This record gives sequence, C-alpha cells and structure tokens, in this order.
Amino acid sequence: MTRTIFWGGISIALIVLASLLLIHTQEETIVIGVSAPLSGDFSIIGQPLEQAMHLALEEAMLQHPSEHQFRLVFEDDQFRPNLAIATVNKLISQDNAHVIVTAGSPTGMAVAPLAQQHQIPHFGIASADVGGQGNMNFNHWTPPRKQAELLVQTLEEEGIRTIALITLNHEGGMAVRDAVVDELDTSSIRIVGEELFTQGTTDFRTIWQKTLEQTPDVVFFVAQTPEFELLLRQRQELGITTPVVTIESPLYSEQPELFDGNWFVDAAAHSEEFVHSFEQHTGRQPFVFSGNAYDIVMLIVEIQSQFDEVLTAEQFVQAIHAQPERTGVMGDFIVDTDGTFLTEATIKHVQQGEIIS
Repeated sequence: MTRTIFWGGISIALIVLASLLLIHTQEETIVIGVSAPLSGDFSIIGQPLEQAMHLALEEAMLQHPSEHQFRLVFEDDQFRPNLAIATVNKLISQDNAHVIVTAGSPTGMAVAPLAQQHQIPHFGIASADVGGQGNMNFNHWTPPRKQAELLVQTLEEEGIRTIALITLNHEGGMAVRDAVVDELDTSSIRIVGEELFTQGTTDFRTIWQKTLEQTPDVVFFVAQTPEFELLLRQRQELGITTPVVTIESPLYSEQPELFDGNWFVDAAAHSEEFVHSFEQHTGRQPFVFSGNAYDIVMLIVEIQSQFDEVLTAEQFVQAIHAQPERTGVMGDFIVDTDGTFLTEATIKHVQQGEIIS
C-alpha cells in the first residue's frame, strides 16, 4: 500500500512537472501571426512576402541568439478586409499570436481595431494611417505625405502647371490622393479635374474622356490590379498621349510595361544586399512589401532577444518607442509617436517593362 502511494505520488509529480515544462515552452515561443494575400490577384505580393519573412527569421536568429523560440503562422486573406478579420481572429484565438502583421491598406485598417481591442501589437504595411489607430498599431511604410512631397516637387521642376486626378476609392487610394491634394494646395500646380472609381470598374473610357476635356498637363492616378491594367490599356486604345504619373501603382501589377516611358514615386527602396540575398534564397526578386516584412521580423526578434522573459504587449510597444531610430533593408527610419516608420520616398521609371531607379 505504501509503495503504491509512493509511486502514485511520483507519477503525479511527474505529470505536474511535465505540465509546467509545457507551459514554459509555450510561453517561450513567440508567435508572429501574418494575414496576407497568399492567393488571388494579390498573391504576387503575399507569396514573396512570406518568403521574405522566413528568410528574416532565419537570419535574425543567427544575428540575435535568443533563448526564445519564434514561429511564423500565415493565413490567406486574399486582400479582403472581411477575410482578414476572420484570419486575425483565428491567429489570436487559436494560434495565440503575440504579434500580428498585415499587408495592405484595406486589410490593415480592418485589423487595427482588433489589435487595439485584444491589446496585441500589429504591424501594417500600408499607405493608409494604420499606425494612427491606437498605441498597439504600427505602420512600416513610407507615408503618403512624404511621397506626395517628392511627387509635387518633381512636377514643379518639370514645369507642370495643371493636373487632373483619377483615384481608386478605397483606404489606400484615398490616403495617397488626400496627401497629394494637400501638397498641391501649397504649390503652383492647379487641379483642373478629378474622377473616382471603385474596385471592379472595367470601363475607363468615359473617365478618360471627362478627364481630358480639362486639357491637363499631366494626369495623376492611383490604381491596383486589375484596374491598373484596364485603365492604362484603354488609355492606349484611345490614343491618349498626355503624360501620366502615379505613386506606387506599377508595383502592384505584373504588366508595368503599360506604364512605359513614365515615372512614379515609390516608397523606400530595398537595399542591394537584401535583393541579392533574397534572389539567392528564393530564385526570384523581392516584390513590394517584401523588404518591409523582412524588417518587421528582424525588429521583433531583435527586441525580444534582449530580454529573458517574453515581453507583454505594452512592454514590447515601449521598447520600440525607446529606440525610435533604426536601420533595416528599407534604409534608415524613425518611428514617430503614432507608430509610423518614416522612410524616404524614391523616384522610379518604367522602361521596356522594367522598373528602374
């Protein structure tokens, strides 16, 4: 009887110890939950983004040895806000994500309230003001206001006096449009017309005809695939030669040749070292958002590796703001008080289907 009690006591102790070890192991694994377009039209963004984040985690663990384990969990939101809400709810409730990452303005803005509600740090990669949606939200993207400054400055240097606007009416498109309008208001360039369109628009001929009635020197537009291709293809079919300019739009298309002979403003550019490393590991070039996603993973690992205990959400946020000036593959950046990672805008040209600096 005594022996039975003895061995029974040891069994219970072992079970308790195993449970404690399991809990400890779970606590030491930092889960980075990612909601991104892994299928559909915008998989051209999501798939290289996923590869960039895996590459970052591999390299970060070498640069910042840590007792903690890190795990990436990806969910496909197809660039749809309602699906992003569902995927992030799953990442929070089932995968116990410590940090959330989203790609794009519509999804980032949809997820921001969830991050704030659940007090989970959220990194968006978006033109919209994801970082301004509460202290748990950050945005790793060159803000539209900096892109608009460079756009208008360059247009003035080219002697442009009148401009017409054609804009995709969604969070990202309107964030870019509003920044451009604000900057134009301080310049000598006059807006002579404006047209909005929604996702799913297929006929841009009427929009082009209305726009050109005002005889602008240049047409500024914001569009994503498939509207980007339709807008420019119908411009060609109508024989329109008025120059076009944009912010970012050719990056979201597999047919940038439709923008041949024109320039656009881009967010910060990838470093040459990152492009080389990415090509070596994946056999392809990084795409838009790839470098931002890489930098986000590096930042998460770097911060957490400095501490023995897994940081709370509030501690993690404080650690980011405690060192606002950092460097990544997207260049030097400063994290402002709203959580926006401020990087420099750049100008790129499209020649023979190639995007060049």
